[in-house]
Amino acid sequence: MKNPLIAFVLSFLSIITFSSCNDCIRGEGDPVVQVIDIPEFSAIHVSGSTGIKLSQGNEQRVEITAPANIIAILKRSVRNNTWEVDFEECVRAKNIQINVIVPSISSIIVSGSGDVIGLNNLNVENLEINVMGSG
Repeated sequence: MKNPLIAFVLSFLSIITFSSCNDCIRGEGDPVVQVIDIPEFSAIHVSGSTGIKLSQGNEQRVEITAPANIIAILKRSVRNNTWEVDFEECVRAKNIQINVIVPSISSIIVSGSGDVIGLNNLNVENLEINVMGSG
């Protein structure tokens, strides 16, 4: 009697998991490059599978390459000096790339399969790096 119950639960969970993927926003059209305004931040928390290319420069600048409908739902809020790099809705788009230039960075957190790639040496006194997932 245990085996039919386990099979039912696994089937139910599979149906829910796979049907939820259809609710995600898909990238429409060719990727575009757009500079976006993000309030000043000194920490980045990347969720999901978004790729970040990080470099240090004199002024903060955030540039995203993605389909326009995906750029429109990128979260742009900063809380406690941390930009939560995520989307307002579930996203199914390949090759979303965000280039970030910051004067200074104190923390990089990746939760999910996203990547943060440093493009130059970061001249900072302390840097916390935390990876939770496959990023």
